[in-house]
Amino acid sequence: MAIELNQVNYIYEAGGPNERYALRDVSLTIGKGEFVGLVGHTGSSKSTLVQHFNGLLVPTGGTVLFDGKDIHAEGYDKKSLRGKVGVTFQYPEYQLFEETVRKDVAFGPKNLGYTEQEAMEIAGEALSMVGIKEKYFEKSPFELSGGQKRRVAIAGVLAMKPEYLVLDEPTAGLDPEGRERILERIHRLYEEKDMTVILVSHSMEDMARYATRLIVMDHGRIALDDTPRAVFSNREELQKTGLTPPAVTRMMEEIRSVGIPVEGDCITIEEAAAEIRRVWERKRKQQREPV
Repeated sequence: MAIELNQVNYIYEAGGPNERYALRDVSLTIGKGEFVGLVGHTGSSKSTLVQHFNGLLVPTGGTVLFDGKDIHAEGYDKKSLRGKVGVTFQYPEYQLFEETVRKDVAFGPKNLGYTEQEAMEIAGEALSMVGIKEKYFEKSPFELSGGQKRRVAIAGVLAMKPEYLVLDEPTAGLDPEGRERILERIHRLYEEKDMTVILVSHSMEDMARYATRLIVMDHGRIALDDTPRAVFSNREELQKTGLTPPAVTRMMEEIRSVGIPVEGDCITIEEAAAEIRRVWERKRKQQREPV
């Protein structure tokens, strides 16, 4: 089972005076079990791309398949598709509207045909997945903090029991602690629930830490598509898109440039710390050895 895009184009205001290509000949396949990072500068059409994954946008040209079937074919069940491919938008807390947190999260399951009781049970499970305590279930969602609202909105998608979870900048506007908490929860869901995750972000550090695959968008096209380490090592192509590797990668390269023999391909803080420790311990060992 996979999401497949074949030569997909999308034009805003097609045929009008302000016609603008947002996607150009995009082809990709996202399979089960991947944690895909999607990056690119503002205006690179990341959000436009992910809205094609469950049929929210209809391509101007090309096809979108799910499990080998054209999702825009006549008679295709898009309601079922949107239960399997759940999308949260930037600032998803603006989608909250119900009287209580649990009712808000239960809205999706009820639309899928679950009874009131079943939907409420599913909502409770989804809220627990994102770390919302039971004492908040009957509160108004508007009484919660920004980070809690964000997690409730994500729970609303999880309650649909998707196989693919698409998150468009889920940490935008949050403080570092709130961002870390949400990303750790998402990664835990990926590991424990066999859920494919597609994460849109501007943070190279987050991509290095969590993604197994990194797709770089540039002016509506796919510029790079590989593992994060391979993408970050392709410095020339990455710079053409206006992006840079994580700060820790650049720091290690600076350290290496002044003669300290560290490996320069570290992409996370943990890797860099381990490499610096290795070089330091080797130097101490050499100093202890008799000449």
